[in-house]
Amino acid sequence: MVDAQIRNNTLEKPLYACYNIGRIWFFVILVGKEYGVSRAYDATQTDDFTDMVAILQKVKVYIHQELGLPAPEA
Repeated sequence: MVDAQIRNNTLEKPLYACYNIGRIWFFVILVGKEYGVSRAYDATQTDDFTDMVAILQKVKVYIHQELGLPAPEA
């Protein structure tokens, strides 16, 4: 994430990422030199999966805003 931040000259813009270990997912945000990691989401649990989809949809909205595109369809 730090490499992407430097290469894209986006030190003060948030950078979003996620990673998974098996069925467990984590969401990460990096702004400047500070980062945060979400709690673990279990993709096999309905409530967690619903939350994961909502997080990914919100990131999609952020991407559209950053690119100046119309809001994505729900």
